[in-house]
Amino acid sequence: RADPNRNSFLILANLDIHHSQTVTLSLEEPEFHKRKLIEVFSSQEPCIKTPVLAIELEPCGVRVFKAQKTVD
Repeated sequence: RADPNRNSFLILANLDIHHSQTVTLSLEEPEFHKRKLIEVFSSQEPCIKTPVLAIELEPCGVRVFKAQKTVD
């Protein structure tokens, strides 16, 4: 669980060597309130237009996001 007063990380990994996988996250969960996700390897924020974020991971793919606390 994320500490509401600190930045945290979300690490997603697909250990399947043959198939892509899709991870679906509900951004309405308390862990994501007042936070923005930044992809660590690219320093980009995903374009989020809905309260659900679907991330496709290629075979053996990894995504690391920093869940950065936003200013109130």
